[in-house]
Amino acid sequence: MKKILLIATMACVIGMMTACFFFHTPPKVDPNDTFVITVPEKSPEFPGGTDSLDAYLDRHVRYPQKALENGIEGKVYVQFIVEKDGSISDAKVLRDIVYGSDEADSLASELGCGAEVIRVLNLNTMPKWEPAVIHGYIRRCYYTMPFEFTQGKNYPTE
Repeated sequence: MKKILLIATMACVIGMMTACFFFHTPPKVDPNDTFVITVPEKSPEFPGGTDSLDAYLDRHVRYPQKALENGIEGKVYVQFIVEKDGSISDAKVLRDIVYGSDEADSLASELGCGAEVIRVLNLNTMPKWEPAVIHGYIRRCYYTMPFEFTQGKNYPTE
């Protein structure tokens, strides 16, 4: 009786393991697929991680003169796509340093903080990122990040 129970239990375990294997294999992905994901299993990453990204931005972003003269500080939120090859595309400002009204939007465009971050993201010196992965396949992925403009910080002048 114990042997039959043991054999039945082992058969159930083997059956469940086999079912899990067959039902959890990654789907086939068309290599020409251009769909952009928002929540990957492995997020895109700048070479060297977040600290390296911050260092790269600090070396290249210039504080816009008008914002500096007016003592404007704050965060700019940008979004872009990390492509399958690790390049950056479709960079845009989600929220500029000042926001919330037509007057603020006009002032933000005059200050140029968001435009400056976009300029740096589009530089040819930007290293290739490690692209996003989902189900074991490299995919295009949106990436959103803040950049903070702070008075007193050393920014490059040229």
